[in-house]
Amino acid sequence: MQTTAEGGPGFDPDPQRPRWILAGRPAGGIPALAAVVRDRWLLATLVAAIVVVAGLAIWGIRSSSYKAESLLIVSPSSAPVVGECGLDVINGGGGLTRDVETLARLVKTPEVASRAGKSLKLQTTASDLLKKVDAVPVGQSYLVSITASAGNPAAAAALANAFARATVAGRSTRFNQGVLACRKRLEVSAASTTNSTVQASLEQRIADLRAMEGGGDPTVAIDTLATRPTSSSAPSLLIVLFAALVAGIALGLGSAALAGALERRVRSERELEQAYALPIVAGVPLRRGSRPVSAARSSQLEPGAADAYRRVRQRVLAASGRSTQIRSVLFTSASRREGRTTAAINTSVALIETGQRVLLIDLDLRHPNVANVLGVASELGVHDVLERGVNLADAVSSVPVHSGRLDILTALPTDSDLLDQVPPAAVRELIANADALGYDAIVFDAPQLGNVSDALSIATEVDDVFVVVWREKTAKAALAALARTCADNGITPRGFLMMGAKRPPAYGRVQQ
Repeated sequence: MQTTAEGGPGFDPDPQRPRWILAGRPAGGIPALAAVVRDRWLLATLVAAIVVVAGLAIWGIRSSSYKAESLLIVSPSSAPVVGECGLDVINGGGGLTRDVETLARLVKTPEVASRAGKSLKLQTTASDLLKKVDAVPVGQSYLVSITASAGNPAAAAALANAFARATVAGRSTRFNQGVLACRKRLEVSAASTTNSTVQASLEQRIADLRAMEGGGDPTVAIDTLATRPTSSSAPSLLIVLFAALVAGIALGLGSAALAGALERRVRSERELEQAYALPIVAGVPLRRGSRPVSAARSSQLEPGAADAYRRVRQRVLAASGRSTQIRSVLFTSASRREGRTTAAINTSVALIETGQRVLLIDLDLRHPNVANVLGVASELGVHDVLERGVNLADAVSSVPVHSGRLDILTALPTDSDLLDQVPPAAVRELIANADALGYDAIVFDAPQLGNVSDALSIATEVDDVFVVVWREKTAKAALAALARTCADNGITPRGFLMMGAKRPPAYGRVQQ
């Protein structure tokens, strides 16, 4: 069997693992990310496009929104009459920060919103109006900013000013009511007192209150009314587009990387290269939704498929060199229906096209398929040769291919009785008998190697083991089980044959 040179890409200091099993060695950095995106470019592009479209949609909504700002100013009052009457005013006792924060909270009340809505004759609820308005202190000052949003400049300015006026009006109403109530109490006290000094003091305070009546809360006033904004509140289209592109690209790359981490099936040659230090001998291109095709001659295949099987043939012939001994080849896979029978047939045909005499043996006793694919009807099969002593030459059927013929030893439905009766010695005998009959190559179509043991006795005796992988169908876990089975039995596969490959295999990566 073929081995990987020490110190090559498959080198691993762990003596418990063969050097050709890299255990999913990650390739870091930008090249790895580029490879992931290349495998899942459609997902990355779709996510990026969704983000960009969403960003432009949000900008479209925001671009029709305008903001206007009015300002309220706080002027704390410490007049004695204010304190004596307990009037609801800002007296500065809470400090600058607390006073303006208090006023900002007063702006955002249902009472103010209701008053503002009525002044504008709007049919909008107070809660809806409050969603369009914000009130915050302006830095370390006695100012409170009222910012209103609306669909047009005039409405934005009108709403900001309505909230400012409603806040001041509400404060003034309560202030005037307090002044009036306090004056009446003092007038009663002044009329009932006989002390001239006290009466003079009360009359002075009453005069002060009369001066305040109708003037409103002196501690809160409108500093600046809002004007119509000249532009929308949304950032420019170029800024939004740039931000959406950056976010879209980042999320697209992240989505592709996450999908790659969660993917359970082999999607690309790169994933095989990261996990196994084995060559990808050939890649068979497939149209989406199609299955691998078997043909009696290479010209009947798609050019890319025909070239792939010629590459496998080239690898088999190069390994045999000038040896006169028969070359034995096994095609297996991680699971069923991954194209190994097709690969075995087409490789056999490719070998015949170079003048080789080839014997194809179907040892997939559980699910024999070679006879069905090639349309061979035979009364003799593997069971007759191994158990009943029938000569190999008598049990072989032939089908015309290219300018020669392909000899086949089929597996019959009754051959499933041999599942546990094909020991390595029987495989060696088959190879020896085929060699005696003058065959140049013997190709075995065997069941999956990993979750069943049928192919193990074959794999340990042949010269080359090719693992057929079907892109987007072969499960990584099943392929890992196949690799562990090979490793436990000292088998190093010759390489991979990928069905549905996207790109030609990279040569020179593994030392042969």
